[in-house]
Amino acid sequence: MRQGIISLIAFAALSEAPFMIRPESFVFPFRFATTLGFYSRFNFSVLDVIQVALVVAGVFYLGLRFRQNRYRILLLWFLLPVLFLGVSKVPPSRHYFILLFPVQFIAVAIFADRVISVPKKKKALFGHVALGLVLAVLSAQLLCSFAFNNMLKESSHISWLGYGPPFRYRVEEIRGAMQRGYTEPEDVHEEILRNKPAGLRSKHDFLATKYIVENIDAISK
Repeated sequence: MRQGIISLIAFAALSEAPFMIRPESFVFPFRFATTLGFYSRFNFSVLDVIQVALVVAGVFYLGLRFRQNRYRILLLWFLLPVLFLGVSKVPPSRHYFILLFPVQFIAVAIFADRVISVPKKKKALFGHVALGLVLAVLSAQLLCSFAFNNMLKESSHISWLGYGPPFRYRVEEIRGAMQRGYTEPEDVHEEILRNKPAGLRSKHDFLATKYIVENIDAISK
């Protein structure tokens, strides 16, 4: 009973706070280091689990070596954005976590190098197994990346597939302006900027607008 009351009080306090705890922010950094949910043609679920375990082990190893500057920098590179996005006022979009790359893979590489290079003969087998797992994960990552790249090259149009949300919104804005009668790239660009706050106008460069206007028919809805 007492625990239930404490939980209700804590929930009420958090609901009035100027931020919200975002559990997904503590999952995305590990998930995005795998092929999980990225490309559905291949199923590497077992290797994805191993990859997540390697990232967790790598970050933990950085924590154990926190007193050394080179490891401290990498750990802060990983933790600070995660903690910041974990208490964000707005739901964190996936592209917010791009700034973490490639620290997850650096952490994995440091941990794998430490395990594989263990000099003791009794642990030689363990080192070989770790090397094999790393190579298997790396092979899966490369295969997925090449397949995805080939799919983009073979596509006759741009499909959203859950990638690049800022680009999608940009195209929708431009399509809306063109439906309102603006057809020339210069006119479309001015129409979009007219409705944007001054702080966001620098993100809407004219060359990108011109490219989208000229290829609007080839871009899927």
